[in-house]
Amino acid sequence: MSWGIVLADDHKLVRAGIIALLEEVVDFRVLGEASDGDQVLSLCRNLRPDVLLLDLAMPGRSGLQVLGDLQALEPPRPRVLMLSMHASEAHVQRCLSLGADGYVLKNSAPEELEQAIRQVLQGQRWWPPAVPAPAVLPEPSPAVRAAALGLAELTPRQLEVLKLLADGLSTKEVAQQLGISPKTVETYRAQLMQRLGVQDLVGLVRFALFNGISSYP
Repeated sequence: MSWGIVLADDHKLVRAGIIALLEEVVDFRVLGEASDGDQVLSLCRNLRPDVLLLDLAMPGRSGLQVLGDLQALEPPRPRVLMLSMHASEAHVQRCLSLGADGYVLKNSAPEELEQAIRQVLQGQRWWPPAVPAPAVLPEPSPAVRAAALGLAELTPRQLEVLKLLADGLSTKEVAQQLGISPKTVETYRAQLMQRLGVQDLVGLVRFALFNGISSYP
């Protein structure tokens, strides 16, 4: 028996490296790959993988948004292993509480990735050995649910503005990059703060970093 895997990561070299590792495992089969979050749901719907390796920070829909999207799939849904460079307990807890089955660091040893995949296939959780094990994985709090819902409801243009602001661009620079007026950028910023329940630009940046929309700095 072989296990089908879909890989989603926006870096071509990263995908090539992970696929090369997976192809060395006899019972692992890579069914498809995605370079942004917008492609993942259709791939999973069409290919029905057993495991999805999902980058936390991708163009388009972030990894956390894709986690929410996967709930629209009819069972059985794939086990989801998040891929990230962030070795923080907060990031791990956030992903697991929103439905991921595991969390793997991109600098992990190849055998650790294989072990993580096999563990989630058995219905168990996986997180980096260097990160303290969460004693309890509670249901998301109302605040977390509200934030996740707000994130899922953002338009593509709102996500673009949020990412650029979080990446450190000024209102004028965002306007120039997107071909819109500074006043329109300010309107989007106000909409984002209202939708996500934050009070200022610092709050937007923190939200974007925590949800994998931006990795700046």
